[in-house]
Amino acid sequence: MVSKMDRIFELVQPSTQYQSVVVHRDLWFNNFMFRFPKDPSTGSTDYDNPSSCVLLDFQIARYLPPAVDFHCAIYLLTRRSHRDQFYESYVEHYYQTLTDKLEKLSLDINTILPWEQFRESLGHYRLVGLLWSGVLLAFVNLPEGYLHDLRVNHPQTYYDFCLVSRDKVIEEFLDKDRYYRDNLLDTVDETLEYLFGFK
Repeated sequence: MVSKMDRIFELVQPSTQYQSVVVHRDLWFNNFMFRFPKDPSTGSTDYDNPSSCVLLDFQIARYLPPAVDFHCAIYLLTRRSHRDQFYESYVEHYYQTLTDKLEKLSLDINTILPWEQFRESLGHYRLVGLLWSGVLLAFVNLPEGYLHDLRVNHPQTYYDFCLVSRDKVIEEFLDKDRYYRDNLLDTVDETLEYLFGFK
């Protein structure tokens, strides 16, 4: 198992095999800021149709293939049942949107990131998304305000959670929070299947 997990260290190094770009690697809801327009007929904010979006927090950005961000987002922001049904649609949409954006800059995607290379890189970097989502889901799916309360009222537990071990907190929420448990175990199951063929 250790040798399979050690592969992650190779995967987060700059690639000579695949086209690389600056990737964010922390694509979850709190790192997107949306602007929502006012509906001219009612004057109310139209939350169904954002007019723009800004990406925040580049503290863990790296120079890696786009497949890394694609998988980090897909595994962090969707459930497995959804991915099983729509993964290929997301791949095609991502690549077509990238193609369109590059065309607006008079750039040809076939010389920058051909479809075959993108598909191959998705397979190569899948483990990054699986492992990263497992790490982050244990953190981002905690109840709103929980970490703030921990920091203010239980500083030693907060310190331990952030810098020593998350085990106690994770075990607590695995036992008492079905949403937390289902999301985290979803990722653990899929990672084990990917690494070892477990079903």
